[in-house]
Amino acid sequence: MGFEGYRFSREPLERCWIPYGFHGCRAEDALIAEKEALERVDWSKVLDGMTVTERLHELDLVEEFDAARAAKDVERMEEILVSARVDRASIQAIVEAKS
Repeated sequence: MGFEGYRFSREPLERCWIPYGFHGCRAEDALIAEKEALERVDWSKVLDGMTVTERLHELDLVEEFDAARAAKDVERMEEILVSARVDRASIQAIVEAKS
């Protein structure tokens, strides 16, 4: 059993998903396999070149971020952006603009 990691290339002549490695694993069930796969994925490669909005969509965090923004929960907004691998300066600018 295994999985293959992909990253999205934003290069004008590519704009496609590019494989970056195969990872094999043994697991007792699908949930354990999924957890292990998520831990092994290099999210920095997957998210490289994506906008903040694209990252939130890719990680299925849009609704959670929007809810935190609506509640003016700055701490939660920052946590979500950190998990989306957004750099500290961009996080600060986004939080200041949205809160």
